[in-house]
Amino acid sequence: MWGRWIINQVALLCILVTGQNISAQDLINNNIHSGKTGDTAGTRNTTSRFHARYTLDYSFSLTSSWFSNSSQTTNRNSIAFFHSFKFLVQLDNSRNFKLTNQLVHNLGLQHFADSITLFQPDDNTLNTRFEYRLMNHFSFLATSVLTTRLMNGYDYSLNDSGLLVRMLNSSFLTPLTGIFSLGMGISIPSWGMLNIGISSGKLTYIYNTKIFETKMIENFYGVPKNKCIMFEYGLSFQLLIDKDVLKRVHMDCDFLFFKNYNAPVDITLKTLVGVKINRFLKTSILTKVLYEKMVSKNIQLENLVSIGFYFTL
Repeated sequence: MWGRWIINQVALLCILVTGQNISAQDLINNNIHSGKTGDTAGTRNTTSRFHARYTLDYSFSLTSSWFSNSSQTTNRNSIAFFHSFKFLVQLDNSRNFKLTNQLVHNLGLQHFADSITLFQPDDNTLNTRFEYRLMNHFSFLATSVLTTRLMNGYDYSLNDSGLLVRMLNSSFLTPLTGIFSLGMGISIPSWGMLNIGISSGKLTYIYNTKIFETKMIENFYGVPKNKCIMFEYGLSFQLLIDKDVLKRVHMDCDFLFFKNYNAPVDITLKTLVGVKINRFLKTSILTKVLYEKMVSKNIQLENLVSIGFYFTL
């Protein structure tokens, strides 16, 4: 059932992307009509229009270091790559209906010659939001947040012989987490959106069940060894900020809070601050804070600073 739901979400995103003949940066398609009645005596002409638009922000950076016979360091050559994009597709009727799909992808690679390769960060999030406006800045809201990584993640260590060995710690759809909620939405003009999930559920899915044997553990992200899926009920809270702080500074923030009725709270905070140097160069500061007791009792913190090429469509 959940697999079919995910496929439907991806299909919907593809339809919204490819089905609109979009050819400009922020296209408003005014030729899509849900219904139209012709003029008759004593009858007003009514038209309900749907608009579609998309935005794409992309940036990447590349660095490398090569040493040979250096007195300051060992001959450890490396290359690092980071790229990020945010793709948003939105369909609305300019009145009370809005459907939004947003895909956020951040991927970093670090490769040390004759040594190890790390894919970190590897964050991929699909946000789907249905809004039905009730009054001014308040709306009925149905949301889903799906998150997984794309590449294999490994733990590296030295064995008794001094050789470097690696152990799989995560992979594509291992885990896949999804938070689904029904509740209220409050729009914050010029800032973003506050989502309050009165009724929420959290899905955790493990595609590669061999990871239990590889890591020699009885549960992974709360999922027992003899199962591949776990579903929890609770409350959720999400704050989305998408704002130009200064003329050349833009901030994206996604704060997600989920409370299972019978378990500690799960917290995810992702912020991306971009500083435009000129038309094609940009500095990015990516910060990720995680707390999930089933994974670790400690607060996990990741920071990445990069400078590189970017463009917006």
